[in-house]
Amino acid sequence: MRILAYAAIATTVAVLLGAPAIRAQEKPAAAPPAKSKSADARAPIDRLQFLLGDWEIAEKYEKTPLFEGGEGHGIYSTKLGPGGYSVITDFRSSSGAEGEVSGHEIITWDSEAKEYKQYTFGNNFPLAYIATGHWQGEALVFEGDFEFANSSMHFELDVTPIEGGGVKFAESYKTGSDPLRLMLTTTARKPSSATAKMEMATPQLTADLQKLKFLIGDWNFTEAYSKSPSMPDGGEGAGTYRAWAGPGGESILTDFVEKSGPMTGAAGHEVFIWDAKQNEYIGYSVVSNFPGCFVRTGRFEDGHLVFHRDMSIHGTSMRMQFVYSDPKPDSLTIETSLGMGDAPLALAFTTKATRQ
Repeated sequence: MRILAYAAIATTVAVLLGAPAIRAQEKPAAAPPAKSKSADARAPIDRLQFLLGDWEIAEKYEKTPLFEGGEGHGIYSTKLGPGGYSVITDFRSSSGAEGEVSGHEIITWDSEAKEYKQYTFGNNFPLAYIATGHWQGEALVFEGDFEFANSSMHFELDVTPIEGGGVKFAESYKTGSDPLRLMLTTTARKPSSATAKMEMATPQLTADLQKLKFLIGDWNFTEAYSKSPSMPDGGEGAGTYRAWAGPGGESILTDFVEKSGPMTGAAGHEVFIWDAKQNEYIGYSVVSNFPGCFVRTGRFEDGHLVFHRDMSIHGTSMRMQFVYSDPKPDSLTIETSLGMGDAPLALAFTTKATRQ
């Protein structure tokens, strides 16, 4: 289902190109052994192993024009994303200067820009906060701009492993040409004993995300591939999909796994938000067979939810269209079409999902 259909990245592209991964190019058989491109692409994420696991966090807010200062505590849980090409974090804290805070975060590697990308989805802001990261000595430093309190602010986050175990996060900000000002220091430590998870009620989706509520739940899906030069007889696939409300109901989080067919074992994770200024949905996805984050945008058109994605494959532009139709309480149909270069869109496969 990618939102039931988004495995089109992991599935359709690979099928059409006859390759096991997007843009992957195998070495000739006679070539000497060499480190694979997939290993090279995972190396920057492997360097983030120090973030993995479950942590207790202690927060210290500085007194600034933004906050009165104070302390907070919470939990921070990080795991590898699909295929090891990303790390995915969920965090929650309370009693700090910001009150109850929860978030969902993805860090991946942009192999073209040669930098980390951090995507944060919080319970108290509707858009994704996107930052870029680079190593500066022993610290991984992320920088990004964000609209806060009707003004544009620049944020910097220094992430540093603590010798002997633990992670320190130092977050600073500035406006205009002002110097950076420390705002928050968070220290993460492994719990000395089993730590009770902070239970939170399932958040209610915001008004515009309520229109995608039909996706929430656990699904089985089947895929029917259209006949094509790479699949003259067509083909079939199947898998599972899960969607749930993100922090504060400001996002929808999704996971999928291909169980059979041409991309058995492929997996992905996608986050959907609503951009009120652009009047569109945005999906940010990471997959198990290629680094980076893929973005698509969507709106309702003539009663159907329609997403579009433009991307490049081996230097050739590709357009993708995902049409969600006939939504019912226990079923849904998605048609995924592709267009390479100047070719018109053509149906690539049809996904039918049934609620578990």
